[in-house]
Amino acid sequence: MVVAIIQDGKVVHANEAFSKLCEYSLEEVQSWKKYKLFQLIHPDDREIVIAQEKKKQLGLVESSVPHYCHRMITKSGKTKWVENFSKSIIFEGRPADFVMSIDVTEQKKVEQELRESEEMFKLMGEQSLIGIIIAQEGKVQYLNNTLADLIGYSREEIKKWNLQNLFKIIHPSDVRLVLEQARKKQVGNTDNIVPHYSFRLITRSGEIKWVENYSKTVTFHGKPAIFGTWIDITDFKKSEEDLRKSLKRHRLLSENAKDLILSVNMDMIITFISETVKFNLGYESDELLNQHVSKIITEASMITINNTFKEELEKDKDKELIEDHIRRILVEFIHKDGSIISSEATATFSRDDDGNINGILGVARNISERKKILKELKTANLALEEYVYKISHDLKTPLISISNFISRYLSRKKPDLDEQSEHYFDRIQINIEEMKRLIIEVLENYEPPILNIE
Repeated sequence: MVVAIIQDGKVVHANEAFSKLCEYSLEEVQSWKKYKLFQLIHPDDREIVIAQEKKKQLGLVESSVPHYCHRMITKSGKTKWVENFSKSIIFEGRPADFVMSIDVTEQKKVEQELRESEEMFKLMGEQSLIGIIIAQEGKVQYLNNTLADLIGYSREEIKKWNLQNLFKIIHPSDVRLVLEQARKKQVGNTDNIVPHYSFRLITRSGEIKWVENYSKTVTFHGKPAIFGTWIDITDFKKSEEDLRKSLKRHRLLSENAKDLILSVNMDMIITFISETVKFNLGYESDELLNQHVSKIITEASMITINNTFKEELEKDKDKELIEDHIRRILVEFIHKDGSIISSEATATFSRDDDGNINGILGVARNISERKKILKELKTANLALEEYVYKISHDLKTPLISISNFISRYLSRKKPDLDEQSEHYFDRIQINIEEMKRLIIEVLENYEPPILNIE
């Protein structure tokens, strides 16, 4: 500790610590003229030090400050901070200033760095897009505007909260997790600490938001505190949920669909083919990747495909093609065992980010069974048509014979018939004519169904 006695503006006594602090020898210091001592004081602090020194040498105790800090300049030009404790005494019968000083340069440096660090933290905190919160001793000690905006309350309101208030905005399903982690971190317990997790909160308006929480125990003003950052991931969670549902639907479709899906580049090289190729054509998908599509399509169908998409490319070149236009064509695929599989295919162009065509995306459905059924139906329809005409002919022939027989009989015997017999013959002829009419009507109205076996 530096000790010195100052009287009449001069150092009349000092210890070696004084000499070491200011880098002047004691002989030099004690040889200084009146008030030259104050050349050690930093210009910005000199006025207050001189004023305090004069008051204490004059014995003006009530208006003097016994304890303060100031800067000094050493012999080599270094600036040092000293903490000054002084009081008025009587030295050799006259008032003097008894001074004790401590070199606090390092402490001031640390304090300055800490202030700068705190200012930088506040600056970064206020400009951050991430919510920042510091909780200590059951209260919110700091939060930035981003976090306040996230939950819909003002910073002033939140700073008045205790942890119980804070936990009211946590979703009931997540309170237990957040509360348990907060308690452990607040007391510095590192057992089973989870530094990073997601939870839901309820905003002032009642909206539920998802936040990603990164937190850890820190020392804040000498005591353990929780430093947390909150990131709003509500949109991400919604997208994640939508994606999960979408994947579930696609997986369900994929597992139950039998259609063949494939894509080819402009050189007709297969760039993708679905696993259903095994069911449809007997190949594993890996066997056909990077192969020319002609390996699984007949020559006749390749001609059709090439001609079709040549037309489509011309339309696209002339800006006549709608970007998502779909073309439907019939394609014959070649099974791994060599058999021909008739398929109905829908295809459209795939495009790059600039909208330029870079390939073809197609979906093919096996219609071999459908064609077989339609062919069988056509055969059955022809048989039905023949049957209808045969039945009509077989019915008309005996009716004509009966009608002719009755006509001849009546032409000879009608005068000999009594009234009742004549009535019966008339009824028979009427019914024969009605039967003929019905047969003709059936033939005229019968239209065999049109079956498109393609």
